[in-house]
Amino acid sequence: MVYYDFEKPDGENLSFFNFQTKSWSTPIQRKRQSSYTQHNRFFNPKDSSIVQILGYGFHLYTRELNRISLSGEVIKGELPDVITPRYLSAIGKTDSLVYIYGGLGNDLGKQEYGVVHYKDLYKLNLNDYSLEKKWAIPENLCDEVAASTLIVDEVEKGEHAKGLFFSSGRFLSSLVLKDLNLENGQETVLGDTIPYTFLDVNSHADLIYLASEKCYYAVTVHQVEGNNYEANIYSIASPVLPIQNITVQENRGTWWKLLFVCICVAGLGGIGWRLKNSRKHDKKEAISISQQDICEKEEGVVSDINSEKEIQENDHLYSSFEAPVLNTTPGIYMLNGFQVINRDLKDITGKFTPIMRQLLSVIILYSNQNNKGISNIKLKELLWYDKSEESFSNNRSVNIRKIRLLLEEVGDTEISSANGYWYFLNKGHVYNDYTIANQLMQKMTPLDVVHKEDLEKLLSLASFGQLLPNMQFDWVDSFKADYSDSMIDLLSRLRDSKQFVGNDNLRIQISNCILRFDSLDEESVRVKCRALVDLKRMGMAYTAFDQFTKEYKLILNEDFKYSFEQFISEV
Repeated sequence: MVYYDFEKPDGENLSFFNFQTKSWSTPIQRKRQSSYTQHNRFFNPKDSSIVQILGYGFHLYTRELNRISLSGEVIKGELPDVITPRYLSAIGKTDSLVYIYGGLGNDLGKQEYGVVHYKDLYKLNLNDYSLEKKWAIPENLCDEVAASTLIVDEVEKGEHAKGLFFSSGRFLSSLVLKDLNLENGQETVLGDTIPYTFLDVNSHADLIYLASEKCYYAVTVHQVEGNNYEANIYSIASPVLPIQNITVQENRGTWWKLLFVCICVAGLGGIGWRLKNSRKHDKKEAISISQQDICEKEEGVVSDINSEKEIQENDHLYSSFEAPVLNTTPGIYMLNGFQVINRDLKDITGKFTPIMRQLLSVIILYSNQNNKGISNIKLKELLWYDKSEESFSNNRSVNIRKIRLLLEEVGDTEISSANGYWYFLNKGHVYNDYTIANQLMQKMTPLDVVHKEDLEKLLSLASFGQLLPNMQFDWVDSFKADYSDSMIDLLSRLRDSKQFVGNDNLRIQISNCILRFDSLDEESVRVKCRALVDLKRMGMAYTAFDQFTKEYKLILNEDFKYSFEQFISEV
């Protein structure tokens, strides 16, 4: 069994599990969010490499194709643009090719442009990694996707595959085994439903077939609390019987084998799941949950995975559909979304109601801006403009009291008041990424000497993109704009600094950070493309330019006037 991570430094990408010592060759420590959650992976015997394709991270869908040999050699690239960026796809493997089915994404690969539900099929040649589109069913006819693995039926000579299908728009979803005709996309239901708690990037489902036991296994994993995950395994006898005769139950004889596979899948998925205190349900009888039962249990908690709507009636679920940063430091995080981690390294974001998030954020932002905080008058104007003085005072007091209690779990920090102002007091060096980013920008403004450690920290923070992207309120817009403008200005000067001439990888990294804030920054695209050409990565250079021109056309409603060659040669 092998764990891989394409985001680690070269030489640290692989870790092998020794079943005798029950240990990994290299300790697995993942301290960051992945750019490739819900990707697909397989082993290619043609070149003895582990292959990773597609995925999602930092509000971006990808169509990357990355390979790593068992000796550790890494080759990064992209699938041909015949397929759009996406995640939550399924793959089925034969001796010579891999089928890629469906998924969620869009043409530009950016979440802000919405999500398309794809029901299409591609064939990836394992000899040369060429890609061919077989068929496509009109988009958005339903929100159903397939679990990550399709089992191609060798008896049917590759014309059929079995997979687990579920609704990606439901929190309390359910898996159902289906036969997929690989020639025309026709689906046939083969079994009863299996419960599945779908939490987007914090959940995973897979289908495994053990030929020696002639049995299919459905594996589900989802986050239950903090960094704990629950794994469930269900067996489905083969050959698959008609739906009325199917029996789905937990298998106790081989659960430990599949739990290893489950852990591997979770780790390889880039989420860095740790199955601590995994709960195992005692299911002595067959499980059968109807679609009606599932709908009744949801009680309105149905969320599109790309919507950030505030569900005040279900505040405990509010944070489930955000892409969390896997932080290992207690603190208040505001870049790439609001998140709070307590002393025990548990994510307590869900304990903050939407108004509590706004209140804490506005106090921190104003405290950073003027060192004295926000006045009662301004607070009422921004958050409770429609309330009477008495109602405003009550609402403010109740919510600040709740926030103070939660901050006690985080560290030595508090919300205080003086002279009619509310301010954020950080007495115990509790981590706040927004504050750290501002301090680094001030420190690095003179570019005479740039320390490597400071630059690495800045680029790490800049890679998260905008400040509080999911808060859409007028009062926060000026803070977002000031932060973005300051970061773009500093990064642009770093990108063009003579200190880094010839360091193509660093200039690509800086350019990518700028494009997180302004996707139409022409100079950053130009620098990135030139650097990729210098590194002999022509395919990636053309892909970067092609995506830029598509977005340029979409936003400005006009074609970009330069060709690739003209663009990169322009001074």
